[in-house]
Amino acid sequence: MAYLAETTNLLHPTQIGGRLKKSAIDAALLLTTEIESNKRRKRKTTTLLLDVKGAFDHVAKNQLLAILKRLRLPVNLISWISSFLDDRQLRLSFDGQIEEFSLIDTGIPQGSLVSPILFLIYIRELFQSSSVRYLSYIDDISMTVSSTSFRKNVEILEREATKLYELGAQNAIQFDLAKTELIHFAKCADAKGALNLPNGETI
Repeated sequence: MAYLAETTNLLHPTQIGGRLKKSAIDAALLLTTEIESNKRRKRKTTTLLLDVKGAFDHVAKNQLLAILKRLRLPVNLISWISSFLDDRQLRLSFDGQIEEFSLIDTGIPQGSLVSPILFLIYIRELFQSSSVRYLSYIDDISMTVSSTSFRKNVEILEREATKLYELGAQNAIQFDLAKTELIHFAKCADAKGALNLPNGETI
């Protein structure tokens, strides 16, 4: 899976986390390079930061397998992944109290080497718009735009956030409002402007 991630179009080019020789530093450098490039072109940059809610725990098995089939991965590999996600059990222990095992039919295992790649495949179809610059580090997503004003940036991001939320809903993906942030990159006092999310919240 790691080999396919680096040698084919299995993942979107902007997905950095969980991949060979790609780190959070790379993501930060790509964003700062974008900001500096826009600054030289006299353009204002705004970034919307989102977090996929629940990440690994909320991956829907049937949806993931459907994506793997659309990507035309080998049948034996899809069968292995299906088996990997089958017959999983969970038992919680807290304050000396240990629960009985219970079956879980959603999510992918934490700590497995293949899980990050499966998660990246699961969210790969979110990155469809050409109107924004995406960066994705596992479950953290940034959408960056630039224009002649922060007001225009907000308008673009509101439109693209609506599309992203719709794609998320189609793929059983939700976003964590508490971890959503809007950043206008500027030293001047005009770096203002709130953004209305599709769910009615304002940030």
